[in-house]
Amino acid sequence: MKVLVTGHDGYIGCVLTPMLREAGHEVVGLDNFLTGKKENLASFADKIEFIEGDIRDLPLLTRLCKDVDYVLPHAALASVPWSVEDPIATHEHNANGTLNVLLAARDGGVKKVVMAVTSAAYGNSEVIPAHEDLPTMALSPYAA
Repeated sequence: MKVLVTGHDGYIGCVLTPMLREAGHEVVGLDNFLTGKKENLASFADKIEFIEGDIRDLPLLTRLCKDVDYVLPHAALASVPWSVEDPIATHEHNANGTLNVLLAARDGGVKKVVMAVTSAAYGNSEVIPAHEDLPTMALSPYAA
């Protein structure tokens, strides 16, 4: 199975890639290094195909999705303060970028897109751990 991981060198991507490789999957990593760091997965550099790029680049995503079975989209501007300071950039990356991933996956014949979202979507819920049945209560542009 071939998997595209966006946000490859970020918080979640750098945990997923080693797990996917250990399970025998081929990984294509995509990151723009706005928040991720190359050193996060330096030990895997020779075990994956890596593309430095951005989820806002629909033609790039479309090209990448033609060759993969699954997409794990984890690229985001994951910062509440940053989202309040620059909500337009947050929206361009997180909302428009996610739409690009979904369009490219659809057009590329990807079998499945497996999303993960922030618990910030649930606001200051007292229920721990948060779960998808909770009502959303976004308190920032990032959470929305």
